[in-house]
Amino acid sequence: MAANTAVSTQQQLLPIFMQDKAIPETDLHHIYDRVAYDHLALFALIVGFVHTILAAGFALLLDTPLNFIMAILSVVVAAIAILVWLGLRIRPIPTHWSHPILAGLTLLALINSLAYVRLSGEVRQTMFVFFIVLGSAQFFLSSRWFFFVLSAIFVGWAGVIWQMSGSSIYFGSILLIGGIIAAIMFYVRRRSITQYELLRIQDEQRKQSLQHYAHQLETSLAGEKSARYLAETLQDTGRALASTLDWDGVMDLILEKLGGIVSYDRAGVLVKRDNVLEMVAARGFPTGYDPLQVRIQLDNEKIYSEIDETKRPLSILDVQERSDWRQNDALQSPRSWLGVPLIKNDQVTGMLSLARETVRPYTNEEIELATAFAGQAVIALDNARMYEETTRFNQQLEYEVHHRTEAIRTAYEQLEHLNRSKSDFISIVSHELRTPVTILSGYSQMLAKEQIIQTNEMLNHLAAGMQSGAVRLEEIINSMLDVAKIDNQELRIYRGAVSIPAMIRVSSIDFAPALKNRQIELVIEEMSHIPTIQADSDALQKVFFHLITNAIKYTPDGGRITISCRLVSGQVLGLADKEAVEVVVADTGIGVDPAMHELIFDKFYQTGKVSLHSSSKTMFKGGGPGLGLAVCRGIVAAHRGKLWVESTCHNEETCPGSRFLMVLPILEEGEW
Repeated sequence: MAANTAVSTQQQLLPIFMQDKAIPETDLHHIYDRVAYDHLALFALIVGFVHTILAAGFALLLDTPLNFIMAILSVVVAAIAILVWLGLRIRPIPTHWSHPILAGLTLLALINSLAYVRLSGEVRQTMFVFFIVLGSAQFFLSSRWFFFVLSAIFVGWAGVIWQMSGSSIYFGSILLIGGIIAAIMFYVRRRSITQYELLRIQDEQRKQSLQHYAHQLETSLAGEKSARYLAETLQDTGRALASTLDWDGVMDLILEKLGGIVSYDRAGVLVKRDNVLEMVAARGFPTGYDPLQVRIQLDNEKIYSEIDETKRPLSILDVQERSDWRQNDALQSPRSWLGVPLIKNDQVTGMLSLARETVRPYTNEEIELATAFAGQAVIALDNARMYEETTRFNQQLEYEVHHRTEAIRTAYEQLEHLNRSKSDFISIVSHELRTPVTILSGYSQMLAKEQIIQTNEMLNHLAAGMQSGAVRLEEIINSMLDVAKIDNQELRIYRGAVSIPAMIRVSSIDFAPALKNRQIELVIEEMSHIPTIQADSDALQKVFFHLITNAIKYTPDGGRITISCRLVSGQVLGLADKEAVEVVVADTGIGVDPAMHELIFDKFYQTGKVSLHSSSKTMFKGGGPGLGLAVCRGIVAAHRGKLWVESTCHNEETCPGSRFLMVLPILEEGEW
């Protein structure tokens, strides 16, 4: 019987006895009929016994003529039930008759009970019918017959009491409750039997091979002992084969255990590779002969080819009488021979070769045992082969992992060294440049104040250029110093009350000339509802400076930059019980490729070509030193905040734009 695996999710959530049956409907009917048949004799005996007691009771206790009528009816029902019981004892009947007979006996008992209710005129005698309803649920398994009987009970009872006086509603309710209870008992019992049968069938399928041999030998005591011995041997063989995964060990064990089941003088295990059978294990061959060198071409060997094509064992009474048997000159010819295919996934993967030096043909029983053993041998061989391949793969993998790990460790150490060297270089260069830049800035400011410079337009322009360059260089040096501090975790944050809206407005003033020159509109949305936060105002000023600078650089002329601010939950920062301020700097620029969303925050990273590098802070696509966003993320992280970018793609024609989002927590003094 095939189990139906299509079980809905809702059914899987039910207890096992409430799930839909997993056995085909036709098989279930046979099962239900068989179980009902097993209980039919008991049911008939119970009906006969009960009605015999009732007949005696009616005859002794009830008044005439009621006692006579009820006694006769009870005797008739008891006689029919006992005859059914005797008939079942004498001669079995087809199982599909069981439910009709159950229904007939039940209806006879019902007629007797309803007759008593009608003749006595007492509605309370409905309790006899109530017990019949409950009793039927214990024996019926066919829903068709059960509900037929249940319907007959209710219809018959209703017809009897229709013109009777008494508490018909009360006893009708009791009878209805009995019907509901009986239906529940019927379904629970049927589900239990279904699940029991399913488990039994599955168990039979797992043990079918061993049970087949055992059942064949149950006709005699000697056969029973032989079947038990063979079954135990096969079980021990299966356990022994499963206990080792070593290829050579499995081969020796197969030949050893095979000899305990089917006798042979010499045997071998052949494995099929392409169209050639190679002997990989052998036993019983004479000294000086190497059977592991045997190679059998299936195209040239009719006997082995027949086994490969039919996938069935082949037994030869005497090989010397077979003209198609090819004898090895270096080996004495066997007499009786048996070849058993090793089959996996309906494909022949090898064979077992068993030979006897005398004419002792292999019996059907031995052939079946060898075939059953071959099934276990296939599993053992497959497990050993996979274990050997896995072991070999693991060894290779272990070597590769060790080799790659060493290479990765060396590369990581080199990268760490390069990163430290780069950080040290940034720190040293920025410190070394700071002094001359300060001097340059000071002298340029002094020159700009000289009368001769102010009156000479060319000299005034040169002095202004020197001063502008010194300021730009000082900004770069400060960014390099900030990056070095961030890398070395030396960035100090001096917290105080900071108004984010005020800081944004102040920062935007410095960019007014550049925005006007590039015809870019800067929109600052309403932020009056944003409270002050504890933060480092100088550090955040740098963040807004770099974010606005970045937006201007990558927004084409005539574009738009929008800065918005709102209160959000601190959950994104791991502070679900706190509020946070979210600042968004959005532009209508060329966008950022999703693959670059994290890379742009690395120091010295350039999104465009290095040839487009420019010292200008606001030229379109003018790449700077690549420090601004790295400084921004480091400062935001030092405030326990987060900074990231959102952009669908990079496209200079459609300009999808970018959104830089910064979230800063609103924390009190002692919460840092």
